[in-house]
Amino acid sequence: MASVVRCEVPKAGVVFVAVPHGGRRLADGTLMDFDALYNEIYEPTLQDCGLTVERADDVFAGDGTVEVLWSGVQHAELVVVDCSAPAPLPALVLGQGMVLGKRIIVLAQREQDLPRDLAATCRVLLYASSGLRLAALARQLKSQVERARDEPVVENDLVPLEHTGTQWLPGTVTEVAKDWVAVQVVDEGRRRRLVLGSTDVDYARTISDMRRLFRVGERLDGAATVGLDGVARYTLLADQIDPWPRIVAEYPVGRTYTGRVVSLREGVGAFVSVAHGINGYVRYAQARQANLSPDMDVDVEIRSVDPAERKIRLKLHALAEPAGAGPAAAMPLGAVAAVTPLLPPIGARLEGRVVQATPERQERRGGGFVLLRLAGYEDGPLAMLHCTRMSETLRDELNGGRLSTSERVVAVQVLHTDAEHRRIQLAQPRDDDAVTADVA
Repeated sequence: MASVVRCEVPKAGVVFVAVPHGGRRLADGTLMDFDALYNEIYEPTLQDCGLTVERADDVFAGDGTVEVLWSGVQHAELVVVDCSAPAPLPALVLGQGMVLGKRIIVLAQREQDLPRDLAATCRVLLYASSGLRLAALARQLKSQVERARDEPVVENDLVPLEHTGTQWLPGTVTEVAKDWVAVQVVDEGRRRRLVLGSTDVDYARTISDMRRLFRVGERLDGAATVGLDGVARYTLLADQIDPWPRIVAEYPVGRTYTGRVVSLREGVGAFVSVAHGINGYVRYAQARQANLSPDMDVDVEIRSVDPAERKIRLKLHALAEPAGAGPAAAMPLGAVAAVTPLLPPIGARLEGRVVQATPERQERRGGGFVLLRLAGYEDGPLAMLHCTRMSETLRDELNGGRLSTSERVVAVQVLHTDAEHRRIQLAQPRDDDAVTADVA
């Protein structure tokens, strides 16, 4: 086989059957005609289930290559294998089906002919080679087929190994930037400079600012690897399995499941467990309205899955009415104000992404402002941060044209909201002096 890469998807109603060919001696010396067994029981029973039957022996005889078996297993909805007698094709088809995570029914006449833990991944059906028990095989097989087809399944994909040519090499940080870190390694006595990117640190997230995690001179225990693009880089993930392909397959958009609230971040939102060590994100407005708290089990719906950014957006499937005090009582900062899902409460400390930056005009100082999209309120109106409410550093960046949009995130506090005119006014809080809410 030139390449064991998956290139076909399952076809509904197709079953791929692999049984020994012709007459074979069983372990007790009995001669078993497997062709007769296939023609008289297996094929008609599977056809009665509404399935299109393909036999491995038939496709292999026409081509004689492993590729045709691989193709048959790939596009089958269900795989049926008889392992009662030693034969190469059933063994090969069984292995291929297990690799792909197929629905598999394994038939055998003796339990000792099968691996002990096979029942954990396949449906196992034991049958006798003669008499009334053989006559009951058709009924039992039909029952197993119906149950197998009713079971949900997430099949596997096969892709080339991500970390090709990986070599463990300790390194030293020589330069730190927002999106990357330069790492110097010594490989066979030669110094090499490799780049550690923001996606090679943690599968659970993309690091927004590498400068917060790394410093020049820091020692790292990572690996030099060559990706599919042929470019060498440094990674801290070489000994871990990428969970995102499984996340994409198991948690499609629209799926509803029960997760546990892992943490809450003031002004940002709630992080809810998904699977494989990955958490999803519920917007702050929804999390606060539902009065979420850590370790709470919640029903959520998948809104989007972004493996490149390593983000999963969630939506609460059913918002719970807060008990006792109103929603604003949960806010530790600022005054109590009317809250809608699109407007934050007054006094809330949030993060906002710069959408528009308008510097002050020289002839009219004091007219500059920044419009921000608030985290947790992406569906709400843009919020305005006036230059007179900025720190001196941010104000200098604004007027100097150094305040870039879309990439810059600013910590702010809500001063005033106007639901009728859809307006939000902000200020930059100081660490030692909280902003006073404007409720006039």
